[in-house]
Amino acid sequence: MREPRGDEIVEQFAAWRAKKSRYLFERRVAAALPHLPERGRLLDAGCGDVELRERLAGLRPRLEVVCCDLGWLPAPLACRADVQALPFAAGSFDAVLLLAVLEHVPDHRAALAEARRVLRPSGVLVVTTPNPLYGLPMAVAGRVGLKYREGYDHGLSLPRLAGLARAVGLAVEAERGFLLAPFPLPGGRLERWLGRRPVLRRLLLNQLLVARRR
Repeated sequence: MREPRGDEIVEQFAAWRAKKSRYLFERRVAAALPHLPERGRLLDAGCGDVELRERLAGLRPRLEVVCCDLGWLPAPLACRADVQALPFAAGSFDAVLLLAVLEHVPDHRAALAEARRVLRPSGVLVVTTPNPLYGLPMAVAGRVGLKYREGYDHGLSLPRLAGLARAVGLAVEAERGFLLAPFPLPGGRLERWLGRRPVLRRLLLNQLLVARRR
C-alpha cells in the first residue's frame, strides 16, 4: 500500500475539519430547536451567514427569520449589526438566537440587554456558548488548524451567564451542558445525564441557556 502524498493529506485534513465544523453546527441547532416557537418572528443575531435560516425554513416553516452580523450579509431580511447595539425596535421578535456568539462579544451584559429589549413580552432567548474551561486548548487547536478558528477571549461560565440574564430582566428557564466531544461519539445518554447535573456539566464542551422576557 503506497503512502499518501502530501497534497492528499492536506485534502483529507480539510475534509475532516469541514465535517467536524458541520457536526458542531448541527449540535447547536439540535440544542436550540426544542425551545423555539412554531411561528412568529425570530432574530438570528451574530449569525455569520444565513445557513441557519435556510435550515429553519424546513424545521420551522412558519417562523420569519431575520439575520444580522458584523459582516455584510447579501440576503433578504439580513443586515449588518452589532449584537451589543441592535438596530431593531423594542419588542420586535418572538425569539432571539445567540448561537456561538457571546464568546466573541466584549460586553456580555450589553448583548443580553439588547436581546431582551428586542424581545416581545414572553419572547424567548436561546444562547449557546463554549465552556470557558476549554478556552485555552480550543484556541491552541484553532491556531494549529485542528478546528476552524474561533476566539474565546470573552468566554463565560453558565452560572455567570444565567446571573447576567437575570440582571437584565430575563427569567431563566433552562441551563444545561452539551457536546461530549467536537465530533460524533457513542454515548448520547451519558452526555444527557452529565448535561443535567450542575457540577458534572462542567465537563462538557458547550453550554445552553434558555431565558424568557418577563
